[in-house]
Amino acid sequence: MISFFVAALIIADQLTKWLTIRFLKPVGSVELIPHILSLTYVENRGAAFGIMQNARWFFIAATTVVLVALVVYAIKTKPDSKLFKVSATLIGAGAVGNLVDRVARGFVVDMIQVNFVDFPVFNVADCCVVVGGILFCWYILKEK
Repeated sequence: MISFFVAALIIADQLTKWLTIRFLKPVGSVELIPHILSLTYVENRGAAFGIMQNARWFFIAATTVVLVALVVYAIKTKPDSKLFKVSATLIGAGAVGNLVDRVARGFVVDMIQVNFVDFPVFNVADCCVVVGGILFCWYILKEK
């Protein structure tokens, strides 16, 4: 069942990126909710907030290490916690979604722009990683 959700999230991420390239790249940006939310085509060659630009191979290696560590942890500890399963599903799907971009395109496609705060443009995979990371921290704190 977890593999179904991982696959569904990766497909949702890659579909939004394909749609972004196909329809948004030619126009650059579209405001959905004035002063609140836009869709903006961005080729992200670094990490959040523009750090480590053009470090493609570092991010590919780091993502692979995180994914392997997540799988090894799950196999060794066999956590029965739903919170762990949800967090691992989100982190794994988000990591794979952005990894596919880095390997296939050399950059990550971002498109979601929040206009009422100064915040980087992000994508569905980023949302998965952030929410999954928060839930994983909660899982770790709960287990102590």
